[in-house]
Amino acid sequence: MTSDLILHSPMLAAVLAVVIFLAAIIQVTLGMGFGMMAAPLAALIDPSLVPAPVMIAGMVTACWTAWRERRDIIWREVNYGFIGRFVGIFVAILVLSSLIGNKSFLLVFGALTGLAVILSASGWRMRFNMPNLIAMSLLSGFMGTITSVGAPPLAVLYAGQPPQTSRATLSAFFAFGALVSLAAQFGTGLAGKAELIHGAMMLAPMLAGIAVAARIKSQFDRRYRLALLVVAGMASVMLILRGLS
Repeated sequence: MTSDLILHSPMLAAVLAVVIFLAAIIQVTLGMGFGMMAAPLAALIDPSLVPAPVMIAGMVTACWTAWRERRDIIWREVNYGFIGRFVGIFVAILVLSSLIGNKSFLLVFGALTGLAVILSASGWRMRFNMPNLIAMSLLSGFMGTITSVGAPPLAVLYAGQPPQTSRATLSAFFAFGALVSLAAQFGTGLAGKAELIHGAMMLAPMLAGIAVAARIKSQFDRRYRLALLVVAGMASVMLILRGLS
């Protein structure tokens, strides 16, 4: 799904830059939320901005966090998670190939984003074991490949795990997972040059957000998570309505 709308509208480009900037701050300070903030709002601005362009920026933030906290990554869990991730990506590519270019894409995108919000807000916890890790990784891969919002299923599973190792392990999982999802999209022709340009446009405000977040992290607490969920929830409803119209 390609469009030159964002390239020819300075106003929309500026709005997108603000969205990506804030999403990067949220990701660094809360340890999650880049996709949930950026993806639905970017889709409202221009559907061509998702999933691949936002995923490119999200992959960079995940790589940065994973590298910074690489000593705490539990690679065994990353490896098991990829069993499910690959299956989820395969199914997502089949679904995307039938959705790209029509309004049904916005409907499915909005519904999956809404599911991500519900999972994040539910407080539900799942017993941590390898079968559940594979299952939630499958769902994460499916949701992440279509919407670039793949964190909530795994956040449910990791809710009771040590925060430091969880953040590092999930960052590694999302960094490599996004790379594979992007390779599948570009390899099958679902993404191309336009998506790459759009993704590159997001890198400068994303890096600026990371830099600012390092300075204000102590002033930013999890109360902002509620605001994130409200914004993402409202955006998902608007996307569903657009898809139905």
